[in-house]
Amino acid sequence: MQKSFVEKLAAFIHNKITISFPLFLSDKIIISTKAFAKSLPYKIKTSKLQIIPVGVDLEKFKIENIKKKNQILFVGRLIPEKGFLNLMKAMSIVRKSFPKLKLKAILSNVYGFEDYKKKCLSYDEGFLETEYNVENHKISEYYNESKAFIFPSIGLDSFGIVLIEAMACGTPIISTDLPGPSSIVPSFAGETFERNDYKQLANKIIQLLNNKYDSKKINSYVKENFDWDLITKDMLEVYKE
Repeated sequence: MQKSFVEKLAAFIHNKITISFPLFLSDKIIISTKAFAKSLPYKIKTSKLQIIPVGVDLEKFKIENIKKKNQILFVGRLIPEKGFLNLMKAMSIVRKSFPKLKLKAILSNVYGFEDYKKKCLSYDEGFLETEYNVENHKISEYYNESKAFIFPSIGLDSFGIVLIEAMACGTPIISTDLPGPSSIVPSFAGETFERNDYKQLANKIIQLLNNKYDSKKINSYVKENFDWDLITKDMLEVYKE
């Protein structure tokens, strides 16, 4: 979608003044991933840059003794940037190979996107199960019972907290190729696909469902890299300098 002059002007002011000036004055700049830092439209001096990821509450998100259901999972706001429409389109392809597969969608409604919601739901062929505004402990249960977690975002996301929540539960991932999110998903934990390509997304889902993943290895990866206790220590070291 082509941006208007006002939108382009706002983006210019945001990048050149609102963001760039505080960055110039800062001693240290903490960013969640190196890949996302490289993708930014403004430059950050290497000497200022500190890469410290976001953490996950490992008491809430962990592997539980829950039987897997024949479903994949989406968690997010119902806005175009989250790519839910592409996932709905992909499901129509996936169900030719897995006709009984369900899509569990934990959604948050956002005011002003009713037309987008209707368009997404128009692709439902009886495979979609939705819930809204679910609490963390319940989402953890859904991560555990799902065969895969799908992150189809096409914009906005610099990291993807839901990715590490799902992996903490031992659930394999299919993530968009946005710089930040894709950089935190190792090959043994899942797949990445080209954003906005719902056909490639469908193929990746089929590929994942046909393979086996080591849930304990995925969980260990999160414990070693995204435990809040470790991340807090790194944060404190930055502030001590």
